Order: sequence, then C-alpha cells, then structure tokens
Amino acid sequence: MNKQSATICAECAEALNGYEIEDGIIRSPGKFEGEPVYVVHYWHLAMDGFAYDCDARECNGWVFPVTTEDVAMFPELELGCIIHIGESGNGFVYCEVVSENELDDHIEANESEFGEEEN
Repeated sequence: MNKQSATICAECAEALNGYEIEDGIIRSPGKFEGEPVYVVHYWHLAMDGFAYDCDARECNGWVFPVTTEDVAMFPELELGCIIHIGESGNGFVYCEVVSENELDDHIEANESEFGEEEN
C-alpha cells in the first residue's frame, strides 16, 4: 500500500466513525446508506482528484480500475474490475462493480436515474 492510500484509508476510517455497518454494508441513513464500506474509500479518492472522470463516456461520476492494492484492502473486490461511483441528484452516493466490457452497458442503464441533475 502506498502512502497516499494509507492517508485516504485513515480519512475513510474517520468518515465511517458513527456509521452502523453490518456485513460490510453501511446501514445508517445518509449519503452512503446501503453501500459497501469501500465506497467511502473511492468517494474520498474521487473528491481528492484521484479518479478517472467518466465524462468521456457521458456518464455521471468516476471510475477506478481495481488494483492489487485495492484487493488487499477490500478482498471482496476482484482484480481488473471497474468501480463506477457517482452521486444522485439527491446527494446519495451509488456504486457498481463492473467489468470493462460491462461499463458502457451499466452507464447506459443508469443514465436516466443518475444522469444529468433535474432542474
């Protein structure tokens, strides 16, 4: 794990303080409700500018290739998958783990729900 990952993980631990977590899923109401704990890690990475912006694919959010460091921190993830996270118009963070081949289909399927913010 590199120093940047360690720093971000510490931020995540602090961010998760007070949340009820059951079987790796955040159960407390709020921005991350119903999402795996690793979503907080990726959210912090995105907010700190360490994500691939997926605007090139015309989607809302950010993508991250899952690395060996990620799998070491979060064994439930598979090496080579893609994490796609975004934020709904209501401020809730969502996450999907997809393969590179599934990413475009996933974006298209979620376009209406999580695409452009409503006016």
